[in-house]
Amino acid sequence: MSTIAVPFANRWKYDNGFLVVLDGNGDEVSLSKKSHDPKIIGVTTDYDNAEMGLCDFGENPHRLVAVSGRIYCYVKGPIAYGDCIVTSNEEGVGQKLDQTKYVPGCIVGKSLGEINDNTIQLVEMVISLA
Repeated sequence: MSTIAVPFANRWKYDNGFLVVLDGNGDEVSLSKKSHDPKIIGVTTDYDNAEMGLCDFGENPHRLVAVSGRIYCYVKGPIAYGDCIVTSNEEGVGQKLDQTKYVPGCIVGKSLGEINDNTIQLVEMVISLA
């Protein structure tokens, strides 16, 4: 499975593996900060073979955001293989979907790993925005 990433404008330097949400006019992203946020757009990456959607940001900084495929993402456990991943209240970090808090558009993907405690770890996931 290939990873597809698109460039988005941003004012900050984010490391790889963090969840980002649409911010401002749609051309900017910021780290997620709200649980089950339907503005989720993807995961920060620098996987340059994945870049698509050519945009001219001029001198403005931009960040590649994976929007499809397999990628590693920071997730707060516990989470099991196949669980849906959504944003959490931890900046840029995902968590397991709580069905009682589901809102359309809040799911970023499915976990391909597991965490058995409440630590934050890098977990492989498949992005499937829904």
